Amino acid sequence: MAGLGPDGAVYVHGGVDGRTGRTLDDVVALRPPPPAAAGGAGWTAEPLVLSPGAPRPGGRSGHGASVHAGQLVVHGGRDASGRVLGDLWALDLGTDPPSAPSPQDGRRPAYR
Repeated sequence: MAGLGPDGAVYVHGGVDGRTGRTLDDVVALRPPPPAAAGGAGWTAEPLVLSPGAPRPGGRSGHGASVHAGQLVVHGGRDASGRVLGDLWALDLGTDPPSAPSPQDGRRPAYR
């Protein structure tokens, strides 16, 4: 799922690879072409490199995602085995590299 960031990029987390069927755990920033781009320049896909060794949301599909206050918020979905997930992650897009705090596990989101 995706959310529109403050920088105009669309941030996408996870999903399923249509060629291999593999559940993905990556984050990609889809950036629009500059306003003055000539000749039909298209969007660019920029994979985000997350903090090495830091906690991160696992691969999933069927989840929700949105950008709020500079964070990509990811909730629920299903993992590669089809297990229903009830976790909530907030990936800070303002840090370099982006980082995620520990998930909020449980039946209810940590905040709404």
